[in-house]
Parts: sequence; C-alpha cells; structure tokens
Amino acid sequence: MKNKDNLSNNLLADDAGAINSAPNGANSSGILAKTHMSFGDGRRNNLKYYQYTSTASQIGKNIKNDLDEGRIDVEFEDVEDRDSWKPSFSFGRLWAYTGPGWLMSIAYLDPGNLESDLQAGAVAGYQLIWVLWWSTVLGWLIQTLSARLGVVTGRHLAQVCRYEYGKPVALILWIMTELAIIGSDIQEVVGSAVAFQVLFGWPLWVGCLLTAIDAFTFLLLSKLGMRVLEAFFCSLIFIMAVTFAIEFGIGKPSMSEIAEGWGLPLCDEDNIEQAVGIVGAVIMPHNLFLHSALVQTRSLRRDNKAAVREGNYYFTIEGGMSLFVSFFINLFIVAVFAKGFHGTEDAGDIGLKSAGDNLEQRFGSFAKYMWGVGLLAAGQASTMTGTFAGQYAMAGFLEINWEPW
Repeated sequence: MKNKDNLSNNLLADDAGAINSAPNGANSSGILAKTHMSFGDGRRNNLKYYQYTSTASQIGKNIKNDLDEGRIDVEFEDVEDRDSWKPSFSFGRLWAYTGPGWLMSIAYLDPGNLESDLQAGAVAGYQLIWVLWWSTVLGWLIQTLSARLGVVTGRHLAQVCRYEYGKPVALILWIMTELAIIGSDIQEVVGSAVAFQVLFGWPLWVGCLLTAIDAFTFLLLSKLGMRVLEAFFCSLIFIMAVTFAIEFGIGKPSMSEIAEGWGLPLCDEDNIEQAVGIVGAVIMPHNLFLHSALVQTRSLRRDNKAAVREGNYYFTIEGGMSLFVSFFINLFIVAVFAKGFHGTEDAGDIGLKSAGDNLEQRFGSFAKYMWGVGLLAAGQASTMTGTFAGQYAMAGFLEINWEPW
C-alpha cells in the first residue's frame, strides 16, 4: 500500500482538480514527468485523464512525430471568469481550428464507402438515403466525443486505452485496431488500383504497387507543416466533390425521390444487407483513434478551461461541416447509381471494379473517367490517413514511435 501511495502521489499534479498546465500536455520538468506510466496505471491509481503522463509520450516535448513538427499554436486571450465563459462564433477563430476534421472525414469517403453507396443505389434505389444520413449524424456525434477526449486530456484514444486497461486487454485492443486498419487499407489500395485501371488500363497489381509508393511519398508533405498537409487533403476532397457532382449532373437523378428517400425511414426486406453495409462503411472505429490525435496538432492552453471549451466548440463545428460535405458526396453516388441501374438485371452485380464500365455504357465515357478521377482521389487520401491511424495506434498502445517511412 505504501508503494502504491507513493506512485499515486508522484503521478498527481500539485492541483489534482486542475488541467495539466503544460501546453503540449506533458510536464517535462515537474513531478509528472518523473514517473513512467505502464499498462493500467491510470486506472489502478484512480487518475483523471488529464493527470496522465508518459516518458515516451508522442505528445511530449522530447518525442516527436510527423504531425507534431507542424503543430499550430492557437492564441487565446485570457478571460476573467473562466468557468462561465462561453465561446461565440467567429470565422477567424474557426479557421485556426480548421483542418483535423477534414482529415478525419476522409474515412467517410474511402473506396469502401463508395462501393457501399453504389451498391445501395443500384439495388435499393433511393430508399436508403435516410440510413446514409443518420449514419453520418451518428458518426459526427462519436467523432465529437473522440475530439473532446484529445482536446481535454492532451492524449489520444490509444494512449488512454493503454493507461486504463491492463496489458492483456490493451494488447488485444491494439491487435483488433490494427486489423481493422489493415482491412480498410486493403480496400483503399485496391480502390486506387481500380481507379488506375479505369483511367489508364493498368493491371491491378501495378496500381496497388504505385498506390503504396505514392502514399508514403505524399506523407512527406507533413514535413512542410500541418497547413500544407491539410491543404493537400482538402484538395482531394474538393476533387471528389467536383467529379461526383458532375456525375450527378450527368445522371440527373429525381430530386423528389431523393427527398423521399432522405425523409422516409423505409427499408424493404431485400435491402437490409445494403442498409447494414452503409452503416458499417460509414462508422469506422479506428477513425476515433485518428481524430483524437489529429486535434492535438492545435496547441491549446489546457490549464485554461475557457480555451479548452473554445477548442471543443470549434472542433465540433468543423467536424459537422466536413461530415456534411462527405454526406453529399456519398449522396451523389447513391443517386446516380439509383437513377442508372436500379431495377436492371445487372443491378446486383455492380461493384467497384465494374462501376466504371457500367457508367460508360449508361451515361457515356466522360462519366466513366469522372468516376475514375474521383475514385483515385478517394483511394489516395484514405490510404494516407489509414497510415497515420496505424501509426498513432501503435504509438499509443505500445509507445513505439516510428516514422511513416
């Protein structure tokens, strides 16, 4: 008991009810930095999340990774009453926090999502648009909780799991998380390979090899700062929005049927599989590990409750905006394939690989190439964010920090 009390005292800050005052969430010179936390130490010692520390923390001052190099300081003018202060909306302040939510939204636009969209449209028509909408809303709520965890604690979800659970449970969680990321990455790499095949006629193995190479190459953009990396991802989202909007314009889906499918919660028994596929494609658990880490690219004053409250406020708005855009991109695909292929003999056989040829037959070659460009942007972006998610999961659970290279 005496040893346990000593460990607990060493891990506690001078003020147990205050948020860690170090701007990076780590006190490299105080009491907190003297003790290394292992699996389950936080739970065993009944610590609050913001009292966690680790001598190998990737959020600390001494251990750096790609996303830490371009960390953006968010200035905050102190207020008299921190407890009651509430943020008011400002586009200037929103811009300071804009970035992490758009990177997070890539997971809602990966080739797996695109395939579930086109299959839902071809098989169920417009009927399941409401499932897509409410899955996205639910995803926003969960992502908001993930972002709040990162903002308030200065730790991401993988780190918190390490400190809350014993070693066997934490390692099982890590393995399951990595398997989920690998499963998603397979779909993303293959999706990019299919896009190369649609655009250039290359074999799938060539596209897979090229995707792996250029994904790691593009990760070097993080060396130029977070704003450069975020701008690159936003440009890929913009490409997806434009290309699939063009598809929508070519297909000319029925606006009244879109509204009906969005507003009426109907699902025929034959469409249950597609409904479940939409939910599974939209809600991606490993994205929670990524989002809770990405918000820490904004360096906040976590000793100031008002600054933390402002961070939560703007990250919630930014996440909602990015997922709202992702919903419409997915909606474009559902509607186009509902218009072009619902009720046809081949509706149940359309997949990611055959979608380009089907679009060409139905709407012309321009629709095929627009699909290829949008699919390529989705595959490239999601492969990169999947790599970051795996990096953070490994760093948090195992406290191993490797470069993406």
